[in-house]
Amino acid sequence: MKYFFLCLLVIFAGFSAGFYWRYDNLYQEHSVVRNDENFSRYDSRLLETPPEGWFDATVEISGQEKGKDQSFRLFFDARDEENYLTVEVTNNYAKILAVEAGAARELAKVARDDRKLPETVRLKRRGHQIELVCDSQSLLIAVHDGFPGGRVGVGVAGGLKATDPVVQPVESLVFLDDFMRGANETGAWTSINADWEVRSLDNPARSSNAFIYQGVSQLGGISLVGARYWDDYQVTVSALGAKNGEIGLILAAGEPRTEKDFPEQYCKIRWTARVSTENSGVLELIRAGKDEKVLASLATGYVPGQWYRLSATLSERKVCVLIDGREVLSAVDPVFSGGRAGLYVKGLIPAEFDDFSLFSLTGTDKSAITAFNWQYYGGSWQNKSDRLACMTNMEYASFALTGRENWENVTVSANLQGAGGVVLAFRDPANFIKLEIDGNQGKICEIKEGVENILAAGDAGFVGGNVTLQFDRGHLSAGNLHAFLDGRFSGRVGLLAPPHTDAVSFAGFSAREVEHPLPVVTINEIFDEENLMAIWSGVGGEWKGGKPAKYGKNESGAREPWFDEAYWHRSLFFGDAELEAVLPEEREKNWRLALSLAKPFSSDKKNNGYLLDVTREEDGLRVKIIREGETKAEEKLPQTLESRRLRFRQAGQFLIGYVDDQPVILWRDQQPLRGTKVAWAQSGLNLDPAAVQIYSRCLRDYSFNRAPADWRKAGGVWQVTNRWECDPRWSFMAGMPPFLAESRAKNLEQELTESAKWKLQSLRDQLALVPDPESKLAAMWYKGQFAGDVVLETYMGQMMDAKRGGGNYKNYVQSLCLNLASDGKNLDTGYSFIFGGWKNTKSAILKDGKIVAEAPQGIPVQMSIHRMWYRVRAERQGDTVTFSAYTQQTNRARDEECLLYLTYKDPEPPKGKHLAVWSWDNGMMLARLRIGAEKFGEMESPFEDYPLEANCVYGKE
Repeated sequence: MKYFFLCLLVIFAGFSAGFYWRYDNLYQEHSVVRNDENFSRYDSRLLETPPEGWFDATVEISGQEKGKDQSFRLFFDARDEENYLTVEVTNNYAKILAVEAGAARELAKVARDDRKLPETVRLKRRGHQIELVCDSQSLLIAVHDGFPGGRVGVGVAGGLKATDPVVQPVESLVFLDDFMRGANETGAWTSINADWEVRSLDNPARSSNAFIYQGVSQLGGISLVGARYWDDYQVTVSALGAKNGEIGLILAAGEPRTEKDFPEQYCKIRWTARVSTENSGVLELIRAGKDEKVLASLATGYVPGQWYRLSATLSERKVCVLIDGREVLSAVDPVFSGGRAGLYVKGLIPAEFDDFSLFSLTGTDKSAITAFNWQYYGGSWQNKSDRLACMTNMEYASFALTGRENWENVTVSANLQGAGGVVLAFRDPANFIKLEIDGNQGKICEIKEGVENILAAGDAGFVGGNVTLQFDRGHLSAGNLHAFLDGRFSGRVGLLAPPHTDAVSFAGFSAREVEHPLPVVTINEIFDEENLMAIWSGVGGEWKGGKPAKYGKNESGAREPWFDEAYWHRSLFFGDAELEAVLPEEREKNWRLALSLAKPFSSDKKNNGYLLDVTREEDGLRVKIIREGETKAEEKLPQTLESRRLRFRQAGQFLIGYVDDQPVILWRDQQPLRGTKVAWAQSGLNLDPAAVQIYSRCLRDYSFNRAPADWRKAGGVWQVTNRWECDPRWSFMAGMPPFLAESRAKNLEQELTESAKWKLQSLRDQLALVPDPESKLAAMWYKGQFAGDVVLETYMGQMMDAKRGGGNYKNYVQSLCLNLASDGKNLDTGYSFIFGGWKNTKSAILKDGKIVAEAPQGIPVQMSIHRMWYRVRAERQGDTVTFSAYTQQTNRARDEECLLYLTYKDPEPPKGKHLAVWSWDNGMMLARLRIGAEKFGEMESPFEDYPLEANCVYGKE
């Protein structure tokens, strides 16, 4: 009972404290008005059926008379005449009211300079957040938990007329489009003042990425998708701009008057090409349509012919622009209240777009801390110089909350001055998770029904007042503090002022979704059916093993059979990883499965690293967590527990075993192992390797079935094209020096198909951008940066060059190359790994352009090279650098053959953070590429002036 009264006290304190509303430079302190005296003057009516969940309610207004005192109300959450919420619009003001037990309280109010009443009023209800939109402009935002089950209605006064509210349910948004359709199929898109067309390669089913969306417009045009009630979303697309062109995104677009008209108001992100040193282009965030205005800009353009990842978020009237994951512009405007999204293009040469996505936001970024939708419980909260401050000396904690009730896995950050903290999974003042910091000391706590449970405490290790709390499927982390909670937790996020605190302030608040790690194995069914390609396209190339495991010794020292078979994954996995197995329907009565993580790179032990050892016995499951052969935790599970899916997860210091997504065993290792290999073994299951999946955030996997927006061209022409000139069916990512691209272009001139014409034009456009047509280099840098140990593994092939001998590869095969730890500008920095270099006479590791290890082996030149794929791998672990190459057998049942293995110990490793793939005087095909690293940094700046062609160890030969 005492916790019930505690909650009431905290809630009452929140209602009685000063509530502050900021609209531009306007501060409005909200007052309590006893009795809603204005209610009787409205001719009101309510809809019979109350809306469920999130919704928009739209009303059309008519009957306005100039000079007459008229007003309008739109009711929502209305239970009866004494308990409801409403927006009220008059000739002089607009406000949002909460009426409880007949007492009216203003949640937000703003004066209206335009005495003309709006023609369209829209109420947006998003959980606790309320927004008023009049004639497509956002006027007010407020927060209130509302009255569940209440109805929607309208009220008019002074002779106004209003339609019944049109209620539009609003669900979470997910829209994906990779443009896989015919050239004349528009899909969900509406084109305005531009020619938009899907382009595709011949035999698209046998191509890594066959489709793109092209747009061209002399005066500037757009292509739109969605509906006017779309809001709080992030839109992303891969884009390649042409010379002298413009590309961009559209957000918050209303309905045009006709299909050929632009929307009256919308947000346009416009990015122009870099033309010259004097004209470096511009990036602009524009309120477009009537009263067009540039709200933010940067004097820098895109590099023609380079792919970028353009993205923008729309939330709370604010648009943020991101390029390659970096936020570069932002602006707030009432027009940005929501609406359709799309693409923008201008220029005589087509721009290319691919991989369009739009998702509802699951986070918020309030870097200025003065955003609109904070809800306060207790204390006296107010904005002071871009900081949110709380002055209180209460017995209970005070909160400033934002976000949505369904947020689960998030990272919450803020800059803190004084003793305070951040909260997540907040359901009410008696149920939430918090990080509380006082000086260097901190604690992570779960508050459940008002009772505080300290999960971790000590020196958090934060510097400069910046604090972060992350919740990732049970794993809580805050600097040096770690804990684990079973179950799913959801709720709002925010700031905490502890009890008996005189003053605490916050700035730079953000809450971002923790993305689920991606699966490593991606199967292309078309490629996987071909023996030549299965080694890299599916499970056949993932797991090595399948042979019966040897006998070993159990914990008592007795000899016992290990498992029927064991598999090791070929890749390295730095950091946390998860291993999941979906068990077959048919299996022996008693079976055994071991999932193993963090295994050392080389060892003859079978139970090293961590093992989740699951044994099916007569009366249920026996589950163990084993570390380096020693059992650390053991659980006996009842027979009634299903076992269709087993998963083993490492989350920092925690090892967790799951049965059908339910955590059943947990153990904490204060000194986690640092192994990088993953394996599994089984008996009595007949488990298919295709049913075993790995998840990792420390690995990037590219099969180039999406546009190469994470890569930066630094020599030659790069595009998806056919590998064999004698067989155009199979297409992959290709890097071509200019002379080879020119040769391919001349061959296409003889073909008359639409696909050939498009491919020819694309090649010509790319060749026109090459800085040196005589260069022999084809190179591509990875835009991401890394630190610590790293591995780069590729499946490379030789591109056929009919002009230099066709199938006689002796005439041109050479130099399949990788780079690590380079500066991102020159290939003769850091480590260069050259397979078949110097006209295929040798292979070598180079450091800063000088050979430090070499071998006489080159690329094998026999007829099978025509269809061969090579697994070429470069890695750095500590001071050891390794370079290896393997030949793939055409029969998938046979194992690969090692062609090259070089190592070098470096006493002073270079400090570069970039990697690259490249070739010299030769065409390169890339079927698949993987990057594993201890730590991935952010993408490089899209505005840095990188050379269009890199230097390499071959110079200008």
